Amino acid sequence: MYQSPYESILSVGSIDELKRQLQKATSDLGFRTYTAFTYVPKSDGSYKHTIVHNTPEEFTDFFGDPHKPSVDPVMSHCRRSSIPLAWGR
Repeated sequence: MYQSPYESILSVGSIDELKRQLQKATSDLGFRTYTAFTYVPKSDGSYKHTIVHNTPEEFTDFFGDPHKPSVDPVMSHCRRSSIPLAWGR
């Protein structure tokens, strides 16, 4: 049975281990930075979110603004679907 080289990301036991696995996967794919979000809807209509990233500091203000994700087309897609995005299509 085929096992993805990135399956280890799904079985991490800590945030530090998650960061290491994401950095390795990112590097293997030829990128330098990563951002991983989880958004869990709450009963009051807001979201509990967790963010793990190694993005440069000048971009991190975006993560703290609760209104930005609603205007970002990638974030909007991720809220509605778990289907990966395919750039250039």
